[in-house]
Amino acid sequence: MAFGIENRRNALETDLFPKLKAEAEALNPKLIIIDPSADVFGGDEINRSQVRKFVSMLRGLAMDLDCAVLLLSHPSLTGLNTGTGTSGSTAWSNSVRSRLYLEVPKGSNGPHPYKRTLKVVKSNYGATGEEIAMRWDNGVYVVDTGDDPAVVSMTNRAADDVFLAVFLKMTDQGHRLSPKPCSTYAAKRVAEHSDAKGYPTLRGLCRR
Repeated sequence: MAFGIENRRNALETDLFPKLKAEAEALNPKLIIIDPSADVFGGDEINRSQVRKFVSMLRGLAMDLDCAVLLLSHPSLTGLNTGTGTSGSTAWSNSVRSRLYLEVPKGSNGPHPYKRTLKVVKSNYGATGEEIAMRWDNGVYVVDTGDDPAVVSMTNRAADDVFLAVFLKMTDQGHRLSPKPCSTYAAKRVAEHSDAKGYPTLRGLCRR
C-alpha cells in the first residue's frame, strides 16, 4: 500500500505514513529502509513536484526521529545503460542528500553473476566516485576484499615445500629436470607427479 498519493487538490494523502511514523517513534530506529520506492510512492515518478514532496516527507521523518532513511529504487533501462542508475524525474536524485548505485560489473566475459559494485554517485557532504567491491556469499552481499594476503602467502609456502620435496625425489631417482619450458620442464614434470598433491600453482614456481 502506497503512503504517498497525489489527489485532486495536489496534496499528498498519507494514510500509511502516520502508521509508519508511529511505529518508528515506538522503535526509535537509527535506520529506516523503504523498499522499493515503486511500492510506496503512489504518484507520478516523472512529476518533479510530486517527487520533491514525497522526498520531503521522508526528510521530515528523518529529522523528527533523528535517524537515516534509505529509499531503494530500481533504475530504468536508460539508467542501466548509462551507468547512472536513475529513473523517472531528476528530482529523485536532486532532492536527496546522497545517492548510491549498486551495479553489476562487466568483465571480459560479460556481467559477473556474483560480483557487485556499490558506487557513490552523489554526496552533499562528502566525495563522490568512491566504489566498494561486493560479492554474493551464502545469501548476502559482503565486501569483496579479494584474496587474503595471509592465505596466499601460506598457500605459496606450502606449494614451495611440496615442489622442493618432489623435485629432490625426482632428481635422486635420476630424472633430469630443466628450468626452461621443454619436455623436461621442472614445473610441469613436478606438477604431474603423484606426490604433487594437486597443487596447481606448482606449474609456475620455476618462473618466479
